[in-house]
Amino acid sequence: MARKRQSSKSQTATFLTFGAMVLAILGMASVYARVATTHKVDGRDLKAQTQQIYRSQNIIQAKRGAIYDSVGNVLAENASTYTIAAVVKKQTDGDYVKPKQVTHVAKLLKKQLGGKTSFYATTLRDGIKNEQYQVEFSTRGSNLSESDHKALVKLNIKGLTFESHPARLYPNGQFASDLIGYTKTVTDSKTGLDKVEGFIGIEAALNQKLAGKNGIKQTSLDAADKEATKGTKAVKNGYDIYTTLNMKLQQLLETKMDDLDEHLDPEQALAVVVDTKTGNIVAETQRPTFNATKGFTNSWQNLLVQSAYEPGSVMKGITLAAAIDSGNWDASATYKSGTLKIGSQKVTDWNDGVGWGTISYSDGIALSSNVAMAMTEQKMGATTWRKYINKFKFLKSTKSGLLGEEVGNIQFRYPIEQADTAFGQGIKVTPLQMIQAYTAIAGDGTEIQPHVISKIVDPNTHKIVYSAKRKQVAKPISAKTALATRKQ
Repeated sequence: MARKRQSSKSQTATFLTFGAMVLAILGMASVYARVATTHKVDGRDLKAQTQQIYRSQNIIQAKRGAIYDSVGNVLAENASTYTIAAVVKKQTDGDYVKPKQVTHVAKLLKKQLGGKTSFYATTLRDGIKNEQYQVEFSTRGSNLSESDHKALVKLNIKGLTFESHPARLYPNGQFASDLIGYTKTVTDSKTGLDKVEGFIGIEAALNQKLAGKNGIKQTSLDAADKEATKGTKAVKNGYDIYTTLNMKLQQLLETKMDDLDEHLDPEQALAVVVDTKTGNIVAETQRPTFNATKGFTNSWQNLLVQSAYEPGSVMKGITLAAAIDSGNWDASATYKSGTLKIGSQKVTDWNDGVGWGTISYSDGIALSSNVAMAMTEQKMGATTWRKYINKFKFLKSTKSGLLGEEVGNIQFRYPIEQADTAFGQGIKVTPLQMIQAYTAIAGDGTEIQPHVISKIVDPNTHKIVYSAKRKQVAKPISAKTALATRKQ
């Protein structure tokens, strides 16, 4: 009796399980039939979602604009770098590096990329031993130039593969590098693709114009894998930038600065050649500098606009112009050089306060006398002198468009501080501010804005979208004063 009851219970359980399965299948069939008819689940349109899932987008990357000198010589252009890998696992439909070829392949790689043959051989053998699909060769196999890529392709090594990456090439090496700038290759968070992005200099300041905008070739598929809609967005390549630099003058300036750097070993040095009639900076370089193709250190600073400094004796020309223009300069008048006492403080000439005895102001400016300039400031008065500092546009941005431009500062509260500024102490300005101020003295008293960009061209339409023009920013002194200052 016990066995019969157990058998009956087992049959009942089996029947119930089978019934539940049938009901579940019928339920699923009902849902499937409803979805097949309406294409909806819980109010969601599956057809529309399927189109979204099967939509494919082919991103057409924009070409970064080039940077040229004033007549079209290339200063920065697009290039590619390459990373190599070697397939080491046997393929049914492709090449791979066979174990017996390891030594031969290692020798070829060593010959082209340098290093030791054993490094390449060990990398290949370890990959084969560990059943890896492919292996890479650390820094030896990355950031390879176009010439390295071509040479390796020519070797026809079976199983060697290449992955290209966008890069930036600076064909002239160390050439106005602080001004042209530098780029980095970064991954675009939206597309997942590598792109070149400006980091400093013109490359950074005009990055948006240089970068352009990617295009999209888009196709949507319906649930039956039939083409439903198409959408495209044209690629817009980046603008080409023409600087004001003159290739020959720039090369000459770089050579002269190399000589200066070698013989004097300055902590910092900057040289700029500007056309005072147009404001064009035709040559510019600094030390320390860098070769953008080889690399860059983050400690670098653009001295032209990012480093306000005490100009020292360079300021004396501005003081002279202000004194002449305000009627406070008598070249033939005399003064006692060496030391000038102002309150409890002293102004001393650069030769340890010894000076040159009683001399004319004309001789004082020729000898770069601090005392002559301090006494000239006293004749003008602090209010008049400060007015000319403002008229020459010191302590204001030159609106160069370069990143990180400083405006400087001044100490001008006490008489000793006011006198100090007349010979370039107690005031900090940028080199570009000083260059801008001197255009007034070099010309007819009109101060013009210096610039480094001559024009910007849209390569998509070949139209000039920007062209630099001579721009007056101030009229701090008269033409007569400018001429008298130059003669003095």
